[in-house]
Amino acid sequence: MSNYHMKGYHVTVDNFFTSIPLARSLYEKNTFLSGTIRSNRKHIPSQLKRKLEVGEYKYLRNREMLLLAYKEKKSQRKNVLLLSTHGTAANKTSLIRRRNQEMEVEKPALVHVYNKYMGGIDVSDMMVYSYLDERRTVKYWKKVVFSIFARMVLNAYILYQHNTKGKVMTRLEFVTSIIQSITTEWMAEKNMNPESSLSHTSRDSTVPGIRKLPGRREKVCVVCSRVDGGPVRRLRTICNHCNKGLHGVCISKHQC
Repeated sequence: MSNYHMKGYHVTVDNFFTSIPLARSLYEKNTFLSGTIRSNRKHIPSQLKRKLEVGEYKYLRNREMLLLAYKEKKSQRKNVLLLSTHGTAANKTSLIRRRNQEMEVEKPALVHVYNKYMGGIDVSDMMVYSYLDERRTVKYWKKVVFSIFARMVLNAYILYQHNTKGKVMTRLEFVTSIIQSITTEWMAEKNMNPESSLSHTSRDSTVPGIRKLPGRREKVCVVCSRVDGGPVRRLRTICNHCNKGLHGVCISKHQC
């Protein structure tokens, strides 16, 4: 990283990385920084936390540090805070299109700089999370996997748009078609071999298959429950042969 210092580079980051000590440290190495910053970071003046009206903005400067508070939309609960060691306290007019009408809107120049260099990443994240199927209770490693899958599907849809002539499916239709295709293939394989179980070795008579209990009934796993005085592990799947509670991962260890 030191190879990039003292060369006048300008780094744009989001609020996860931005802090006043980092900006000052980079500035001393002749490297500029611009980005959004969280309101709970240290050394943020209280004047910038005051609620602003729509379209209102406020600048504060301390030597090389320029801080901006800005509220663009009514739906924003908090002001957008930006920090820059390279920007100026100036505004810029741009044309936007709303309801088939072009309008001139004046915004701080710092907002234009941030959107120019970070807009692609933010838009990508927004597109992913529009259809990202996850819950807060899911473990973090599962969140990573779901996020990777979602980005793969999004990239596939972008390629589909660029390589399709004529009518293009909406993103929702595209995602639905993928799910339906996978489901159809899986159901066809299941109907061809109804005796198959979750395990590839389930055809062996010593390794049973499992099935789901109807309704909300639960049983205790005969393999991993109460092992060495451990906890009782309840589940909703049972062995096809002995009808005892059994996890899918415990199939290879179970004997009827």
